[in-house]
Amino acid sequence: MLTLAALCFGAFVVIADRVLFGTLLDRPPDFSDPGVYIVNGLLAATPFLWLAYRGSKRLLPWLAGMALTLWLWWRFLQDGVAYQRAPDGSGVDMAFALLMLVSPVFIGAACASLDHIMRQHSERGT
Repeated sequence: MLTLAALCFGAFVVIADRVLFGTLLDRPPDFSDPGVYIVNGLLAATPFLWLAYRGSKRLLPWLAGMALTLWLWWRFLQDGVAYQRAPDGSGVDMAFALLMLVSPVFIGAACASLDHIMRQHSERGT
């Protein structure tokens, strides 16, 4: 069940990104490249798949990961919309695109660390 929740969150992030991108630019949502969206959804779901693998049912690591993921995707969406509205010829911000690519590893590590700390704390009974 946790794995399904993780995959649904990844799908939600990508679908919301495409819908918001289209809406903010007065265009229909573009889902013409399903392979890219599947990979992006799996990347967005990675931290939560890690938590699901750990069997974590603690809410705080999940919420922290969701907040970080949504914030990064929102920031990436803002950059894309701003560029589409006023293209300056610079193209994609490659540093931020690379950050987006590796962010699931760091978010997943942060979530798993938080989960581990919470697990240790609850096992001590304090």
